[in-house]
Amino acid sequence: MKKRLFIAINFDSATRLAIARLMSQLPNQPGLNKVKVDNLHLTLLFLGDTEEELIPQISQQLDEVCKDFSSLSLKFGRLGGFPDLKHPQVIWIGLEGNHLSQLHQVIAERLSPLVPTADTKPFRPHLTVARSNSHLHPESTVKFLLQLSQQPVNLPPVAVSQIDLMESALAAGGSIYKRISTHPFRRPGLSARP
Repeated sequence: MKKRLFIAINFDSATRLAIARLMSQLPNQPGLNKVKVDNLHLTLLFLGDTEEELIPQISQQLDEVCKDFSSLSLKFGRLGGFPDLKHPQVIWIGLEGNHLSQLHQVIAERLSPLVPTADTKPFRPHLTVARSNSHLHPESTVKFLLQLSQQPVNLPPVAVSQIDLMESALAAGGSIYKRISTHPFRRPGLSARP
């Protein structure tokens, strides 16, 4: 049996609530669906439909990766959109972090031989806060989003001490995420592998 898997950084409840307060500034309009607070996360690597029997090996590889990293500090950047904020299908907050790209790269290198379905797109660290199922946005909404994107997001930096292997199950009300395994960083006091 296959499971739809991804590797993520999940946020603590205080950070999720702070993000939710920020999300409350987004306009309430048909077609603009805000992400549920409990689903807020940073995807490090999307694995896609993966054979369930590979999960122990994936978990073992993630344990190995985490031996070489210590906690990360993530900073929130600006609001953005895919493909852009004039025609947003996804609205996101950019993220920066010490060794974040390196962590993604090591995970991808370790898992690509094991999981050939893993996403190979360039890594653009972001936190999805809303999705749009319509290309028709009122001009006032687009103008508001563009104005909001001109100022840095007012959220404190976040310390991250682990990564999670997650399952995404598609449901009528949106995706349901389930944590499969947790992998703590093992090198306290060091910023990253040599």
